[in-house]
Amino acid sequence: MPRNAMDANDPEWAGPRPLDPGDLFTPFPATRRGDPETSFAAAEAASPALRASLAAVLTCFTRPMTDEQMIAAYQGGDFRPLQSVSGLRSRRAELVRQGRLKWTGGWLATRAGNKSRVWEVA
Repeated sequence: MPRNAMDANDPEWAGPRPLDPGDLFTPFPATRRGDPETSFAAAEAASPALRASLAAVLTCFTRPMTDEQMIAAYQGGDFRPLQSVSGLRSRRAELVRQGRLKWTGGWLATRAGNKSRVWEVA
C-alpha cells in the first residue's frame, strides 16, 4: 500500500516547512526526504496556486460554518479560484492544521442528517 506523503507518522516524511511570518499562506509541500529533486520542485511550483486557494477559502469564512455550508457559500459566491468540493474540504483541513481555522466545539446536522463539525476563523 502506498504511503501518504503527508503522513506525519511516516519516518521518511520531511515534515512541514516552517511558516514564513511574512506570508500568511506559506504551504508545506507534500514531500519526503528521500524524494527526488523533481518532487520538491513540483511542490514549490504549486505553492502560488495553493496560497490563492487557501486565501479564498479563509475569506469565505465570514461566520462559523460546517463544510457543507462552506461549500455552498463558496460555490454561491464570487470566489476564485474555482475549486472542487474535495479541494475545498482539503483547503479547510490545511487551514485547521495551520491554525487559521478552528473547531468551535459545536456540531450541526448535514442535509443527510449526519453530524458535522462547525469551523470558525481562529
